[in-house]
Amino acid sequence: MVKRLKRTLAAVLVSLCVGALPARADTAPGAATTVETVPPDVFSSFNRAMFGFNIFFARYVVDPTADTLDRVTPAWLRKVGANFYENITEPEFILTNLVDGNLKDSVVSVGRLVVNSTVGIVGLFDVATPIGLERHQIEISDSFCNAGVSPGPYVVFPLVGSTNLLSGGLMGALLITEWYVWSIIDATLAAGDAMIDAMLGAASLRHIGEVPASSQGDQYAEQQRTYWRELRQACPLR
Repeated sequence: MVKRLKRTLAAVLVSLCVGALPARADTAPGAATTVETVPPDVFSSFNRAMFGFNIFFARYVVDPTADTLDRVTPAWLRKVGANFYENITEPEFILTNLVDGNLKDSVVSVGRLVVNSTVGIVGLFDVATPIGLERHQIEISDSFCNAGVSPGPYVVFPLVGSTNLLSGGLMGALLITEWYVWSIIDATLAAGDAMIDAMLGAASLRHIGEVPASSQGDQYAEQQRTYWRELRQACPLR
């Protein structure tokens, strides 16, 4: 019963943090619309279908939920939700900083996770930043690109959005491993963890419908160009 209550609390906190999340950089209003050369869209049919689904889901579920939470929850509670979200995503940056060759920031991420999960009460409060443990975020695509690994074709996943085959495969493997470990302990924990992961993915879709259309009126094409442009800025493609 205690474990279930903890999972329920976690789900509520993640829901709250949806309203505190900023728009994704690749979908924010006002992004550049310069026509650029992009790699071949190998999974074009699948990607367009998933992009359409994400637009629909964001418009009728994610954005209304986030807007409602913005109105009905106090700022301090949204901050607690955002802190919790950042803490449970900290392990990602332990890995990506390590792959990027940045051992110092990887160790800092370990320290942040330990401090905020204990002193910060399972991440509800960010105790690490005030004591000098500054969060350094680097995405999986960027870290592996800097390590010389090609990101592979562009892919759009439901409840995730724009990514690439390498990042999508790695994240999928990590999630499956995580769910498997939880299922060994308790099936309810595995189901709760899957629900939280889905909610976090959905939160990243906020404002996706506001991506500017290209001169041909193709939002998907502009989304794809913006994704590759930002990946190139973070790491020149090899």
